[in-house]
Amino acid sequence: MFADFFSISNVETIKAAQIQGIYGFLGALVGAIVIIFSVYLTALFTLRAHKADKLAEAKRDVYLELIDAWMSFILDINSFRILSKEDFQGVFFQSNKKLVSSLHKSSFISEPDTKKEIMDFTFELSLKTKSISVAIKNWYEIDGQDQVQEERFLITLMEDLGFKALDLQNKLREELGIVNDKKIDKYILDRQVDFSRQIKIQLFNRR
Repeated sequence: MFADFFSISNVETIKAAQIQGIYGFLGALVGAIVIIFSVYLTALFTLRAHKADKLAEAKRDVYLELIDAWMSFILDINSFRILSKEDFQGVFFQSNKKLVSSLHKSSFISEPDTKKEIMDFTFELSLKTKSISVAIKNWYEIDGQDQVQEERFLITLMEDLGFKALDLQNKLREELGIVNDKKIDKYILDRQVDFSRQIKIQLFNRR
């Protein structure tokens, strides 16, 4: 009987050990799955964060290129006073081409609301470019007070574009996560209006 008792005890011990072994294995397996899933999620989030960082960098570079193209456009348009008609036409064409290209690049990479603002500005620019081109063409072909009238018209066109460009610049800043200050924005707008007024005085009061 003692032999049977020990035999039964041994069997039960073995079974208990087997069950513990199975539970231990399952626990280890579940733990491994959890670790693998955790590593996968971490890698996924890291990849997404990396992609987001790269996209943010790309937007920053494209938007800065757009600002540079706009500033070049302004300077190039005002070069008609010192360039021949033929030289200006070449400069104006290249400058306008660069600006429109930058606008389309920016619209491609931007969020929907910003894309709308960019395309609205692009359409406005395209409409005004024809008027700007005609005004400068007329300026080269006439003299005296008639030139003054064309310059006034040109400045009015550029003023309107300039204000819209300022609004667009603020929109680009928002998308890049740069906080805009309404008081500072108003201050800049007021300075731009005053600057335009002073330019008109300098250009036309001396004639």
